[in-house]
Amino acid sequence: MPRKKKDPNAAPAPKQSLATLFDKLIAGEFFAGGFKNDAALARALKVAAPDISKARRGSRVIGNALILALHETFDIPVKVIRSHIKDMPA
Repeated sequence: MPRKKKDPNAAPAPKQSLATLFDKLIAGEFFAGGFKNDAALARALKVAAPDISKARRGSRVIGNALILALHETFDIPVKVIRSHIKDMPA
């Protein structure tokens, strides 16, 4: 039975896409440098390290404060951040 191809326009699962966003931030895709780990990213965003970890796992809802911190710190458009979070209205 042939495998179905994934629709490239389909929204990814919330946990995967948010983890992908954090991975891109840590790798330095949005700015030069990058971070060593989630704790370093949390320090840059001025949030608690467990908040990043819980958001990555999907056990915590991403609040407006974290979205705003991502936007202000890295100049990532809010629309892009929200596109990584399926449950939030655009």
